[in-house]
Amino acid sequence: MKHPLPPTPELGSRDGLAYALFVPQEEPTAGVVICHGSGSAKESHFDFARAAVAYDMAALAFDARGHGRRSGTL
Repeated sequence: MKHPLPPTPELGSRDGLAYALFVPQEEPTAGVVICHGSGSAKESHFDFARAAVAYDMAALAFDARGHGRRSGTL
């Protein structure tokens, strides 16, 4: 049984902040910002972002300072 591939996020960086933006195909009804905990990174929360997209919400996950692809100290 084949399953469809999950939505691919828009990956980028702005002002040194690495982010992943998930947007539904239709106009979003709401949006969520996903903040990870200590020792984590944005990629750890892609499943949550994809679940939000399934409910027509946009989701933005980012790397906090000192985590993932974000430079700087904690």
